Amino acid sequence: MITRPGIAAIGIFFCVAGHAQDVPSSRQPNNAKPHPIAQQLFQNGALSCAATAHQLASLLSNGKETSVIQLPPANPDHNLVTATMIQPRDKVTSIVTMAFAPNQANGCGASYQAIVYYEKSCARARDEFYPAIKMQALGKTGALLGTLDQKSQVILVAAGNGCLLLNQEIAK
Repeated sequence: MITRPGIAAIGIFFCVAGHAQDVPSSRQPNNAKPHPIAQQLFQNGALSCAATAHQLASLLSNGKETSVIQLPPANPDHNLVTATMIQPRDKVTSIVTMAFAPNQANGCGASYQAIVYYEKSCARARDEFYPAIKMQALGKTGALLGTLDQKSQVILVAAGNGCLLLNQEIAK
């Protein structure tokens, strides 16, 4: 099962609140209709990761995204596969990139990175969305790193008058 402490941390644009350990049954992917990313992986021969792609893409989906998949030229079921979802939102667009590695010890290894622009400062984003997370400066870059757990982290980077919120998680 894919856990979502990282996705909960940036609930501002995923509309998910709290720091949940497992995906509640109400947020479990609908197994009756595979997510389009999973369908594309399956149709192109990346069979080992289709179920994981369905679960992760369904969890991260807002239902309005456009998806792009990058497959290797040969043997997609034995190579890294990536998918990117561009998700329009009310005032911003978020980008979610997923990577799937077939034939790992856990079956299909998966990770994702979600990026959104927040119209206020990184200090405000930290105070509003991550008050309990200890942040550390990343050298002299001005960026802040917060470790959510062993598998997920958030990075805040100043951009213009606002802040880029990057959430990274090893999902499986």
